Amino acid sequence: MTEEKSKNLEYCIKNREIWFFGRGKNLTIDIENFGEYNQNLAKYLAYSSDDNILVKGTGLNEFLYKTENMAELADFAIEMLWSQQSRFKIYIEADINKINNYYPKKKEEWLENGFGEKVIDTAKWAPDKTQFEKEWHLMLCEMEGGRVGYPGYEWPRNKEEFDDVIKIHEQNFLIGDKEYLKMKIKDHIKNKFLDYDALINVI
Repeated sequence: MTEEKSKNLEYCIKNREIWFFGRGKNLTIDIENFGEYNQNLAKYLAYSSDDNILVKGTGLNEFLYKTENMAELADFAIEMLWSQQSRFKIYIEADINKINNYYPKKKEEWLENGFGEKVIDTAKWAPDKTQFEKEWHLMLCEMEGGRVGYPGYEWPRNKEEFDDVIKIHEQNFLIGDKEYLKMKIKDHIKNKFLDYDALINVI
């Protein structure tokens, strides 16, 4: 039971269950202190990987089975992006269908305001996405909001706005299996967002 609780992101990285690629190679992590909320590591990886980074590992799928772990990875991804403040791309190689088994659909999914009051039901948002993907994008919204602050950050208020937010997220964050990422990376190449050859040899 103790070991299971200790499997946060830092544990998985230090025990080689999750690792990172950038500039066409496995990124060596030469820092011991990851910092509060892994901020030191996020900055280190962001600058070590140039404009893009690939996250993968034998323990990544299992790590994402838990909502709290998904939240930690979303927060970490946002931290890397904010560290770069550029056209930074974060690719996360994971089996969405397998992970989605741990994210059952709900009849109601309410967003709450700062007073804990239910304000928007998101249950019917993003019908073309899996439940995990939808929760992933909602979590990215939450982490972005935490950094921008309130007032300031504006949550999507309806399905159409959430669809637009997903498109914006996918300019910097992509999550899926190997074939999906390869396809998306090719799309980014057409838009001159990424040096394809620098990353494809490790996916």
